Amino acid sequence: MHQDQIRIATREEAIQICEHLQTFNESVIGTYRSHPVWMIHRGADAEMLGGIVGEIVFGWLNISVLWVADSHRGSGLGSALLKAAERAAAQEGARHVQLDTFDWQAAGFYAKHGYTEFARLGDYPSGRDRIFMRKSL
Repeated sequence: MHQDQIRIATREEAIQICEHLQTFNESVIGTYRSHPVWMIHRGADAEMLGGIVGEIVFGWLNISVLWVADSHRGSGLGSALLKAAERAAAQEGARHVQLDTFDWQAAGFYAKHGYTEFARLGDYPSGRDRIFMRKSL
């Protein structure tokens, strides 16, 4: 019935869709806010060596990206970035952290920092796993 009227949305329409969902959510649970947690580390020559991008929503820090330059992996920079983000989130009232990673990325790294796996999506991408992890602060 509606299939012939469905089309690709514009960026502006996608933003409106998200705003409509937020309005609905707020009608059920009340007003809520999100708070960005963005951290960066640059070397002496201003080269970007690592960073973390996350957002606090509903008392959870949702980490989207943690990246460390190849030249600094194993140096402790990733651990320092993760701990700094966790501290900043806790200061903003976050009680938990959640993230996802892939089987070729950093599941072991996160496990060493107290994260536990709560779900695994197989064959994402083909032949690999996407791993969902959490930690209480």
